[in-house]
Amino acid sequence: MISTKSLLYGVIALISVDIISTLIAVAGMGATELNPLSLALGFTGFMVMKVIVSAIAVYFIWAHMLPLVPTAARYGLVSLVVVYGVVCASNMYQIVGAVA
Repeated sequence: MISTKSLLYGVIALISVDIISTLIAVAGMGATELNPLSLALGFTGFMVMKVIVSAIAVYFIWAHMLPLVPTAARYGLVSLVVVYGVVCASNMYQIVGAVA
């Protein structure tokens, strides 16, 4: 069984890959960010908000949920790994498709 700490590090790594791949695709390759918030906030504002919200979510799960409800925190982290895994896979697919 994967430890909760390993899941946390996995989430942080996937969030980092998502942010870096989004920056590469949009800023470096001229792709369009499809999230409607990027249109409302601008790309820079959207990326800042994305980093802040991701950090708050990870902090909330780690600092508040884990001590109170360890099973719920674990499921929360597993859910984030799945969601960010799919997002990162999609980003990489788009970048590889644009390069090829």
